[in-house]
Amino acid sequence: MWEDCGVWETDGPAVLMDSAEAGAGLAMPYPGSSRRPEQAPVAVAAGRWRIRAP
Repeated sequence: MWEDCGVWETDGPAVLMDSAEAGAGLAMPYPGSSRRPEQAPVAVAAGRWRIRAP
């Protein structure tokens, strides 16, 4: 059963990322490594979106 978790308002495309990273940290490599946090562009239309989770 899905549970409502709020509303997300966006002005357009977003980036899906690991929830352990802050948005500003996406461009920074991990300490002692050249690897950066995983992220994936998501083509989302501007608007208000209902957020739900199982």
